Amino acid sequence: MKLCFWWLNRSIFFGCLLFGLVVNVSTISASTHSEEPAAEPATEESAEVAKAEPDPFAVPEDATADELLAFIRKIQRLAPKDRTRQGIQEHVLKLTTASIEAADKILAGEATDEQLTMAIDVKIGMFNLAENFNAIPDVAKKRKEFVESLKGDQRPLVVAFAKRLVFIEEAREWSALDASEKDAFLERLMGYLSEVEIEKAHLQLVSNISRQIKPSQDLAAVKKLCLAVQPIFMKSKDKQLVDSAKQFFLTEEFAEWSAMDPSHKEACLEKLVGYLNETEIGRAHLYWINGIGRQIEYMGSPEDAVKLYLAVQPIFLKSDNKQLAEEAQSFDGIVRRLQLPGNEMPIEGFLLDGKEFDWSAYKGKVVLVDFWATWCSPCIREMPNVKEAYKNYHAKGFDIVGISLDEDIEKVKKYVETNQIPWAILFSDVEEATGWKHPMAVHYGIQAIPATILVGQDGKVVSLSARGTALGNQLKELLGDPSPPEEEKEEAAPGADTTDDPKEKNEGDSD
Repeated sequence: MKLCFWWLNRSIFFGCLLFGLVVNVSTISASTHSEEPAAEPATEESAEVAKAEPDPFAVPEDATADELLAFIRKIQRLAPKDRTRQGIQEHVLKLTTASIEAADKILAGEATDEQLTMAIDVKIGMFNLAENFNAIPDVAKKRKEFVESLKGDQRPLVVAFAKRLVFIEEAREWSALDASEKDAFLERLMGYLSEVEIEKAHLQLVSNISRQIKPSQDLAAVKKLCLAVQPIFMKSKDKQLVDSAKQFFLTEEFAEWSAMDPSHKEACLEKLVGYLNETEIGRAHLYWINGIGRQIEYMGSPEDAVKLYLAVQPIFLKSDNKQLAEEAQSFDGIVRRLQLPGNEMPIEGFLLDGKEFDWSAYKGKVVLVDFWATWCSPCIREMPNVKEAYKNYHAKGFDIVGISLDEDIEKVKKYVETNQIPWAILFSDVEEATGWKHPMAVHYGIQAIPATILVGQDGKVVSLSARGTALGNQLKELLGDPSPPEEEKEEAAPGADTTDDPKEKNEGDSD
């Protein structure tokens, strides 16, 4: 599973939609501090067009539950037209208001159990989204009132849902509870889970409670929660649920990796390997391992992530599922990337003009190798920072090599030209080796972008995460203070025959 940095709800259908929305909106929001576009001046023509266009957030009248769910799905896919902070907040307000209204119509009309579940999921998810963006006044109060209203519903499924939501609402206030109140909460939860027929919704409940507790930094409470409820799920006759529960509780344990001593880490890894050996593994398990590996890596323990991948890879390689075994070979690339620090990073490929890239031309320079794509919002968000670093340190021996994971070369060329990107960009237009299959992305196991790797003047990698302020700090450590403005020459457009810069030589302009 490939990611562009960076689950609101248990419904896969709406969970994916809500997750996608939050990624798109939040990354845009985060970028506005560096480049916030000015609003376009209104004209008579634009005003007429605005009048003619129907409001995409208008909730359909007399619609069925299916039609309302389709409407919610449609508006959750809309991106903000105005990407200023105010524009994004207004978009979230329209989205959440319309989605909540549509969900209310589903709950008030004829609907199946599945449709009711989705409607409640959507409404809670929209309350959470509005809270994150301060889009709706008193949203926390309104969410509580909604949960209370569900308790009085006549439909058994809705009442059962309300009971679970009450626990989540209480967990939101975890940091305000004293020790006796926390113990009482756990006792009530245990009593509830002991009385019901355990299903996936209850595992999601535990996951949500854990997620609400974590911001309080009470990791001991999360551990106590998991240890208390795990035996209940292990008794289930639903093998799939038991398997999901095992994954969840193992994931929660790995979340404490940075606080573990070596013996605890070894025991945790042995437990994971034992679980994989005794279960019928599939692609979901492969993606799950990738997630745990990234989690360990981001905690600052790439060497431990390497141990994880090397320990589990043989299990997947011996699978009767040939496709699964082939995908497990991607661990080779991930391990190769994680072992780069202190070692050289060979790079090869072709530039946007089709000419072969010459990595040797960068010898003696500090180089940022940037895996990116024009469709990746976080990559575009990071671009002003990368350009600023280039401006400040290029004259002192800093350069950049971009490796595009796009599939359309024209989009890359247009972006490079429009944004005046002065450094070399590698691109593969071979059908079976484009996008995520770019040879360098496969070779170094790139699973998420932007992926930024900093190479020192000796040709050896010094960082696997040279982004944001870390990039500037690392460049200052390697090259000293930024160049004064007058020392930095104006960079020519890509391909111009004006300099002996390595990037120009790579495009065929060397003597």
